[in-house]
Amino acid sequence: MNLDSVSQAIQKRFTQALPEGGRRHLVFWYDEGGVFKESIAELDLSGFKAWYLDENNYFQTKRQLEFIDPESNYLGIINDFDDF
Repeated sequence: MNLDSVSQAIQKRFTQALPEGGRRHLVFWYDEGGVFKESIAELDLSGFKAWYLDENNYFQTKRQLEFIDPESNYLGIINDFDDF
């Protein structure tokens, strides 16, 4: 899979209609082995914000998504499950 395919798949998720009562999209992406780690900055982030998850930011992630910014769409990026 190349970056263009990944970008199209992510954009497709964010452009889908929200379910009834839904306020935003939260999409989580596991980048196995961190293959796209250096290329993520090239993604078109219009319409959503990127959030990197790791073993040290569980509480900050919850705080960000539920209290600080409960309205924005987010792409949660996990580079390696070994960190969890």
